[in-house]
Amino acid sequence: MFANTFKLLPNGLAAFPIDNNVVEVYVHTTDIRGRENFHVGNYEEPLIDFLSIDTSGVDEMTSMNELLEKIQQKHKENGN
Repeated sequence: MFANTFKLLPNGLAAFPIDNNVVEVYVHTTDIRGRENFHVGNYEEPLIDFLSIDTSGVDEMTSMNELLEKIQQKHKENGN
């Protein structure tokens, strides 16, 4: 997994010399969880080629299952 927190790669992971078995995962929530003071003020969400996992209003296992399903789907799309 790769964290592209500050848009270090303007073209997403496509600019990174790696194989197609790597994908950017954007995990986000609208819930207030008491850890907002750890958030980065100038964070920019990804724009292309990423998996989005919205954890708002769901538990950890639901989010994990969603992530695993999306990874499997991405894997199938890539012909792997």
